[in-house]
Formats: sequence, structure tokens, C-alpha cells
Amino acid sequence: MRAIPQKERPGVELNTNNVIKLKRKRIKKINPLWIIAGLLAAILIAVLVILVRGGAEGIAETGSVTVDVDYNAVIVRKEKVITSEAFDLADYFAEEGAWVEPDTKIMQIYRRGYSEEQAAALMRKHAEIYDEQLALLGETRDKTIRGYDELIALLEENIAEELMAGNSAEVRRQEAELLDALASRTDYLRENLQETETLRALYSQADALAEVVETQRHVLYSQESGFVSFYFDDYENALNADKLSILTSDLVSSVIKGKGGAAWTTASDTSAYRLVGGDEWYCVFLTGADEALRCVGGRSYSIAAKGHGTYTAVALEPIVSGKKVVNILKVEGAPTEFLNTRCIELTVRFDASDICVSKQAIQFENGVPYIELLLSDGKYCIFVNVLSADDKRAVINVREDRGYADSRRSSLLDTVRYKKKQENLNYGR
Repeated sequence: MRAIPQKERPGVELNTNNVIKLKRKRIKKINPLWIIAGLLAAILIAVLVILVRGGAEGIAETGSVTVDVDYNAVIVRKEKVITSEAFDLADYFAEEGAWVEPDTKIMQIYRRGYSEEQAAALMRKHAEIYDEQLALLGETRDKTIRGYDELIALLEENIAEELMAGNSAEVRRQEAELLDALASRTDYLRENLQETETLRALYSQADALAEVVETQRHVLYSQESGFVSFYFDDYENALNADKLSILTSDLVSSVIKGKGGAAWTTASDTSAYRLVGGDEWYCVFLTGADEALRCVGGRSYSIAAKGHGTYTAVALEPIVSGKKVVNILKVEGAPTEFLNTRCIELTVRFDASDICVSKQAIQFENGVPYIELLLSDGKYCIFVNVLSADDKRAVINVREDRGYADSRRSSLLDTVRYKKKQENLNYGR
């Protein structure tokens, strides 16, 4: 019998007798480390999915956080700008920063167009009148006349010294006082001496010159008490204590960027001097509307102004303004160190002990912070005050101005669960 050849197939071979013989495949072993790595990757992916979709949870606990935070701040004072007619020159009788009472002589302004020659001519006329008065008076000098003579001699001596020192502003101020003293002496003798034709003519000439001089200068007296200052930075009205409730972040930011430098007023169209109240002042700074840490109205804070000192301040209710929050701190006491200062470097200490949650739990609605509570009857968003916060934790309490029911307010306790990531939920009120 003839053997029939077999067709070759994969995995099949023929022996010498043309009998089919099957090949065995070698099975590869899988490294167990790859299995473990795959399981870990699957677990990690599952955890990430849970975190992204459902949000991580946390358990509230009692805790405390203390942090010192630096800010660029602006000073706001309770102040009043005293205006006058336009002037080119001024004499200052009150010292910068001095406390003044009502009817204190503050300054004398010289209206535009003032001529020093007119004042000098009036001084010469008073001297001419005095010579004529002495001719009638003889050697008699009462106490009042001697007092005028001594004051006038002293002023003339002071003027000579200031001229030597090159202090033109002080020369002008002393000359104004000298002119007043000369006029007072003339008037005193005018009332007590028999008038002659010569004196009558001299008096008439002096009155005409005085009228011209008086129309060119004006003395300003304080209408109320306060610290007087002659420095202005053009923010006195916008950054005033009576406008704190309408402060905007744009205004505060522009002042900080411009550094708010003040300058002494030597000539002005309107502003003459300022009167600053002596009982309180304010520090204003900005935080982001999505920043957890901000001041809480009614709370006390320890603050330090670089280059000045440390103070205790009470926060006013912060103002959400655009993408920023305007924080306002009120300091009791006289603002003597900050009469002419607008911008400062401020350090605020946030120190609080209360309910403590993860900082990731803080969310915002229109700039107001809230957290999402996971209660037995559902999920609720409750608005909170962030009393203090560091990089990881935040100390909070419930906002009392949101009208929560007592049960909702008391739900923020330690051991309560909360969510760390925001979902689209209805906000509890």
C-alpha cells in the first residue's frame, strides 16, 4: 500500500512513518508585579473619579489658627478741608500738627495780585504818622505805648535775622505781624491825641493804603477744634471717614499704586488747611473676593504699621467690590503719626479658635464665603465667617446676618461632615 503525503499545517509535523505529531506551545509566565501595579492604577483611577465627581469630604473639629499677613493699606481720617479764595502766598501762624481750638489764628493768605510794595508803603506811612504823633505827645509814654514800641522793635529785629538766614516765608509772616502792630499803635494814639490837619491828611493816606492791602490778604481762623495740617494729597474728600460705606476697590487700588504722597500747600485755588479729628482713624486694604482670609465685622485685630507702631483695631463690615473685598479697620485714638501719611505697610494678625475645617471647604457666592454641610436630611450650603486661615485649615463660624433658622445655625458643630468641593446645589438660607 502506498502512503499518501500529508499537507503541512502550522503546529503539525510528520514523523518518518508519515504519522501526524502535534507540537506543544510554551506558555509565558506573567510577572506578579505587573498585576499588582495594574490593580493599584485601577484603584487610583477610581479614587480620582470619586473625588472629581462627588467631592472629598471632611469632618469639622475644634481648632485654632494664628497667622500674620502683610498688606499694602491706606489711611483714612476724619478730616475737614478748609477752603479759601485763590492765593499765591500764605503766612502760617499755627504749627503743623498742632491741636487748635475754635477761633485760633491759623494762617494769612495773600490773594492773587498781592503786591509787597503796597504793604511796605503802608509801614512807612505808619512810621511817618508816629513821628507826627510824638511831636504832639512830647516825652510822655504810657504803658500801652511802651508795650507797642517794644513789640515793634522785637519784630523788626526778628525780620532782620530771618533776612540774614534767607527765610523769606518767615520774613513775610513777621512783616504781617509788624504791620498789624504798627496799625494798632497808630489807632491807639489816634483815639487819644488831638487831631491836626497834618495828622488828618496822614490818617487819610494810611486808610487808603490799608484798604488796598486788606483786599489783598485775609486771615483765617479755625471754626472748630482739631489737628491742623497744611499738607494735601487730593484724596481728603474721597478717602474720608464719612465715606467709608461707599469705598470701592478701584479707588483704594489707585491710591496704593500712586503711593498717595502729600505736599505742603503754598498756593491754591481752593484748599487752605485741614482739620483732623482726634478720636479715631482707619486702615483700609484689599483682599480677593475668592480669598478665604478677610476681616470680620466687629472682631478685634492686632495690627502693626511699619515704621510707626502696633495698635488694636476693630473691623467694620467688609465691602465686596468687584473682584476684591475692601477691609476696614478702625483704630481708637489720635492719628498724630498719620496726619500726612496715606499709604502704609500693614501687618494684620488673624488669631481665632472655633470650628476648624479644611481650607478647601471654603466656597464663595458673590464674594461671600460658605461651606457645604452633609447633614442627615440632606446637603446644605451655609454662609460663614472665616476668622483665620493658613494654607491648609480655616477657622469659621456662622454668619449671624443671614437669617438662618436656629436648627441650621446650630448644625455647624465639630464632628459634622462637610464637602471640600463645590457642586451645583441650591443654597440654604
